[in-house]
Amino acid sequence: MGGSAHVRVAVVIFLLQTAVLGQSADNRMETIASALRNREFDNALQLLQPALQASQKNPQLWMFQGLAYSGKGDQKSALNSYQSALKVSPDYLPALEGAAQLQYEAGSPEAVPLLQHVLRLRPNDATSHAMLAVIAYKNNECAAAVEHFSRSESLLNSQPGALQEYGVCLLKLKQTDKAVHVFQDILASHPDDPRARRGLAAIQLTAGQPQDALSTLQPLLASDPDVSTMQLAAADHHRLADRAHFDRNSLASHSPGKQARIHWRIHDHADVLLLAEGKDVAFNLPAHYRVWRLQRSDGSNRLGPPHLAYIEI
Repeated sequence: MGGSAHVRVAVVIFLLQTAVLGQSADNRMETIASALRNREFDNALQLLQPALQASQKNPQLWMFQGLAYSGKGDQKSALNSYQSALKVSPDYLPALEGAAQLQYEAGSPEAVPLLQHVLRLRPNDATSHAMLAVIAYKNNECAAAVEHFSRSESLLNSQPGALQEYGVCLLKLKQTDKAVHVFQDILASHPDDPRARRGLAAIQLTAGQPQDALSTLQPLLASDPDVSTMQLAAADHHRLADRAHFDRNSLASHSPGKQARIHWRIHDHADVLLLAEGKDVAFNLPAHYRVWRLQRSDGSNRLGPPHLAYIEI
């Protein structure tokens, strides 16, 4: 599933196993199924031609043909085959799932009624719920997306893109605790991915948990943080500063005279980290602050962290 990730589900083997169930006595069907299992798609198509001529009302044969064409990468012919099977038997589940998968991967709106049809036959099908969830997310229908995501959680741990979409929708619906939990799951399954760590921190900040967000970012801040990480850390500090009512007067009270020394660590010059009472507090410089001197802690004027700046209050 991504930004908008896609749900990728391997349905071919399942469909094949479902289709041949109870057909072992028919050697012709077993031969075709064996060719499909062995990925001998051209051979399977050759075997299917006379079989379909002899039995055009057999939905299983049409479904087999769809699998063979899909295996060859001919999705249009595969979809036509699945549709032929459904004309014969509208509730034939393997053909419904095969057609839904192809329409979903093509981004077609026709995937929705097919997936809904699958759910009428099998209400707890996690794959169909996951696909409908992603479609709903893309359509900005978060209430529907959350409903379907919640019924496909068995698949989501292997789909970080879909899991992220679930968390975003939870946040939009103001279910912040659940959103944080979802992003914690993403980080737990991808602990070395800085994007997962920044994602959790951003959600924690939005949920009003700036201290937790800073703790989440700490491994990145302790190494070589990039601009986006530092800006996110600055936003966390800023939120903490707001909570502490760290205003202009309190800044002046911690400054000798009318100068305050700040430790400049943010690449974006609008954000600074202020050293006050031994703690880094971040805020956006308002108009009445003016940076009037900038130099590195080693005394040089070369820019780049870490260096000191003096601001006029």
